[in-house]
Amino acid sequence: MTYERWKVRVSSIVILNCRRVAKEQGWELSDLLRALIFLSANAKFLNLPNNDVFKRLATLTRIYGGHREYPSPGSRSELVSIHLPAGFAEVLKLYARTTGRSLSSLIDGLILAGLKLHLKATGELLKAVRAVAEEPPPSMGTLQNQAALPRSLRS
Repeated sequence: MTYERWKVRVSSIVILNCRRVAKEQGWELSDLLRALIFLSANAKFLNLPNNDVFKRLATLTRIYGGHREYPSPGSRSELVSIHLPAGFAEVLKLYARTTGRSLSSLIDGLILAGLKLHLKATGELLKAVRAVAEEPPPSMGTLQNQAALPRSLRS
């Protein structure tokens, strides 16, 4: 399997949070970044056929060509090295070309979206586990259909 190595600029705050999550959950930072990019890219691509913003960006890019994106004044970013499978890298390049975005801007957005999705999903899992752990076990008399239970468990 071949990988492409990209050097991209990513928001310092996003990278700081990714480093924290990687440390807390036992990830290597590079693996976490790759997983977040993959997770959010697939979620984003599933919605493209009906996405009006994507259609407008693609049309404007075809008409006017891509635009150069500059970091906003005062924004802080870090140069990050990311290794992506060659086929997936080509898909991301195609999306960036179609929408007129720079690879850095695209990757920064995908990492942020993936991080939000990962943290939200992890939080929901923890809430569900806590809710189940706090529920008292049902007593045998409250079960609706005791006939379905083995005889040794019937009250």
